[in-house]
Amino acid sequence: MLYRGFKRYQTFGLRQHWLEDFLKRGEDWLRNNTLGPIQKIAMHYYLRDAELLDKKGLTKLYYKLSELYKQEADTVWQIVWVNLCINSPLFNWYVKVLDWGEVWEKSQLVDLLIEAGFTKSTAIGTINSLTNTFENSPLGEWFGKKIEKGKYLKPLEKEIKPLALYYAIEKFKKLSGLHEIEEVLSLEKEGPRVWFGTKASEVSFAYGLYKDNDIIFT
Repeated sequence: MLYRGFKRYQTFGLRQHWLEDFLKRGEDWLRNNTLGPIQKIAMHYYLRDAELLDKKGLTKLYYKLSELYKQEADTVWQIVWVNLCINSPLFNWYVKVLDWGEVWEKSQLVDLLIEAGFTKSTAIGTINSLTNTFENSPLGEWFGKKIEKGKYLKPLEKEIKPLALYYAIEKFKKLSGLHEIEEVLSLEKEGPRVWFGTKASEVSFAYGLYKDNDIIFT
């Protein structure tokens, strides 16, 4: 059975300079950028999945993150990761199909997609979107670190920013209908602990830092 939505990025990854330029220029970037036609299609999907762009244009989250990026770029990238895990079938699949701390090969994921019904060329192109994102943005350092040609690590040890974790908690509470942090912490197969590969204690610590502050992202 084919996985719907896996091919939407047209083999392209989310590149650091594309997102940085978009966050700086906003609407002007949408009207005037150096991307080719197929790259533009892929990038628009990334922006929609990251919840920075919708049918009406730039989102409220875009304006918040474009300001935050000036001081906390890593936090912004990790918030983007949360939304990719939620909205992108490919990234959602990735965080669930491999264990944190696991070393994996590109060919391994290609084979999994072929087994699911993809043609070889489509499977390769789809996984290229994933690995190109890891190789051309900070996301690779935390979520898919290249260790040699064709081989990557889904890192268990990494620095996740507390504000990004707090965003993930509030986002998941809103989507799941859960209200208590204890309910979120108890889940090991969905939510913030799956997206980031973090311990319950880290999630709890981040929530404690921000729960009484007037921070609204979601």
